Amino acid sequence: MNRKNYRKLCELAADGDRRAIINLESHTQGEVLSCHHNYFNVRVGDGWEVWDRRICEPTIMTRESRDREDAMIDFQI
Repeated sequence: MNRKNYRKLCELAADGDRRAIINLESHTQGEVLSCHHNYFNVRVGDGWEVWDRRICEPTIMTRESRDREDAMIDFQI
């Protein structure tokens, strides 16, 4: 993900508007909770992970998939 999109997602997360991203290496998706030094803190299932912005892209997460750790969506925006 480029820096412009990273900053935008970080601003949204700081305002409480959580957006979904996908990790392109693990093909896992989660919600951005916060950001720090080019990394995302991402809610995945019942836990959280830290992902480098360079291996992430925005995605769409449905309410049903948000509750499932293994859920995937095959398209990106």
